[in-house]
Amino acid sequence: MFCVGNYLNKRNVSLVIKQKIFAQSISFVIKIILPDTMKL
Repeated sequence: MFCVGNYLNKRNVSLVIKQKIFAQSISFVIKIILPDTMKL
């Protein structure tokens, strides 16, 4: 039971890290794309 909970906790942590990286990359892309669209 403890091992399963520990495994799920590790999965959640990696999922949160992936979401943070995903959000950062999206905001990075938006910062690059938006100034170009503003010029148009």
